[in-house]
Amino acid sequence: MRNFRLSQPHSAVRRLNYCGDIIQKTGSWPLVPAKYAAGSDQNGVRINSKKAMALMPRPVLDESRIHPAIRSLVADHHSAIVQTVQEALKNHAVVVIGMAQNPVVKAVRKDLTAAGVAYFYLEFGSYFSQWRQRTALKMWTGWPTFPMVFADGVLLGGAQDVKALIASGELGKRA
Repeated sequence: MRNFRLSQPHSAVRRLNYCGDIIQKTGSWPLVPAKYAAGSDQNGVRINSKKAMALMPRPVLDESRIHPAIRSLVADHHSAIVQTVQEALKNHAVVVIGMAQNPVVKAVRKDLTAAGVAYFYLEFGSYFSQWRQRTALKMWTGWPTFPMVFADGVLLGGAQDVKALIASGELGKRA
């Protein structure tokens, strides 16, 4: 297997870099509604329409809308599985998260192997076990299905998304 690297910065990486800048400046994740498509966001950070269009608005219940008595329960619910994945993302260039008995997980692993992409595999249960823990991963990533494939800490998506990146040459054999 060869080491992995993207042939060019993936659009998700560009979005994360921009969002990382906002987080450093404001301490919070940027929320950029359409009315801020050009000009400044709600934090006064200058943005252009391309960057605004690249952001992925995803509704998440604001912490202020969660009763203080249950905030720690919400924050810690199945956090161990998320921490396991975060640790794997720090230590491995490509991480595939899956579950036993899932043919789509097997297919993406086969595609990555055929493309010469080395990956680290984490398996959490099957159709009959650990579904609650897997739900925590779905809530954390916003991705509804397995597999979940990450490259350099960036969620690429599932099997179809990875297959498209391999076909485009953006993800594949590396020197």
